[in-house]
Amino acid sequence: MEALFSLQSLDHFVLTTAQPNEMVNFYSKLGFEVRKDGARYEILAPAFKINLHIKGQELEPKAALAEPGTGDFCIEISTDEPIQRIQEELRTRGLNVVSAPVERHGRKGTMTSIYLRDPDKNLVELALYPRSRNKR
Repeated sequence: MEALFSLQSLDHFVLTTAQPNEMVNFYSKLGFEVRKDGARYEILAPAFKINLHIKGQELEPKAALAEPGTGDFCIEISTDEPIQRIQEELRTRGLNVVSAPVERHGRKGTMTSIYLRDPDKNLVELALYPRSRNKR
């Protein structure tokens, strides 16, 4: 069977929230740029974005279960700092670090992760690949 298309990369995903100000504050502390776009917020990273929809004001079409706290995702990070330093800084910024550092297996192989919970209790994984794999 011939492919109809080729897969490229993640463009965006959606999180639903009942507390937009707290969510904007959390993702800003992680280094995301945040902007308001009509009835949603856009949380911008260099290669993707998170659309933040407000509970009861979601854009259609939406997920069958568009509820706060149902997200579980991983974001690759790059740093020259030791992962323990990143973990300490996140805690200093008042962010809820659940578990770190944890060795995991991601799309590119072995990585070291820090797990956080955002204000809606979504699980946010920050993953650091060894330096040789981190360069593109």
